[in-house]
Amino acid sequence: MTTEGNVRKAARLNLLELCMSKVLEKLWFENLFHIFNFSKKSTRKAVVTDPNADIRSIDSRKLAFINSLQPLTLLN
Repeated sequence: MTTEGNVRKAARLNLLELCMSKVLEKLWFENLFHIFNFSKKSTRKAVVTDPNADIRSIDSRKLAFINSLQPLTLLN
């Protein structure tokens, strides 16, 4: 492959990487917003019932979400 071909291939890969990072960033923020929005609703209910039960379940959801992102961050 020529130098020009290598440059074009690298440019396509960089563009693909940039697009994928933007998509992952958007998904990450949407999921993060959903988790914190859900936690606010649950916390309001938890004050009336058992705050420790809801806090534990919220933390486990956040932890599961963060753990699901770890393989994706290794790609960068």
